[in-house]
Amino acid sequence: MSPILLQLYGPFAINAYGLFIALGLMIALLLARKDPRKQSLITDDEGITLLSGGIIAGIFGGRILHLLMDPSQFTSWYDLIAFWEGGFAELGSLITVTIFLITYLYYKKISLLPLLDLIGTYAPLMQSFGRIGCFFAGCCYGAPTTVAWSVTYTHPASLAPLHQSLHPTQLYSAFLFFCAFMILYAISSTLTKPGQCFMLYIMATSSIRFMVDFWRDDRIFTSLSNSISSYQLLALGIFLLGAIGFMVASSHERSFKNEAN
Repeated sequence: MSPILLQLYGPFAINAYGLFIALGLMIALLLARKDPRKQSLITDDEGITLLSGGIIAGIFGGRILHLLMDPSQFTSWYDLIAFWEGGFAELGSLITVTIFLITYLYYKKISLLPLLDLIGTYAPLMQSFGRIGCFFAGCCYGAPTTVAWSVTYTHPASLAPLHQSLHPTQLYSAFLFFCAFMILYAISSTLTKPGQCFMLYIMATSSIRFMVDFWRDDRIFTSLSNSISSYQLLALGIFLLGAIGFMVASSHERSFKNEAN
């Protein structure tokens, strides 16, 4: 498989990685716009601003955390913005996008938690498409394996080790993110307390990274542990914050029904 779909000029090209991220973003956005919750939360203009800022924050957050966790990947300032070449940490995007959303919504005096719930419902769908893009690019590659569903990369532009049978960990993540989307979409109407759905999304995202990391071959370890990677430690911390947030949201007296009244 080729990670490059169309070479344009110099380092610029249409990559499968970027294409799938854009496709996931468009589908998630279209579904979110049709969600009844959206109409009472935010205008189209505010939504466009929020989306644009969130994309920029997510791109830089994901790229920066990836480079911080693996400084050897940083050889020039070009690497900081070359997100189309792969190498992305979804936990970094999660952190920076959440910070941006909270700041923007507070400034615009838009109901924070209900809108975060809306975003948390559809974000896993976008991440699922993004992981398919990772699969084509070869980033986030798996460990060597002999399982029947292993994948072997042969294209020289791939970021994965070539001519080795590897776990398709990108597809593991894509499947789990899609399952998370289906579950959150199905139960979102039953969650009556603002913030519950978003906190479940936080817990799902961190859980997926923690689980899939066991089969990845690009794991980065610290002196604290030789069995749990740096990303897994970060995922555990984020999961704990999400669990605490969910309990706080669930114990709150306010509900969507109360707000409607």
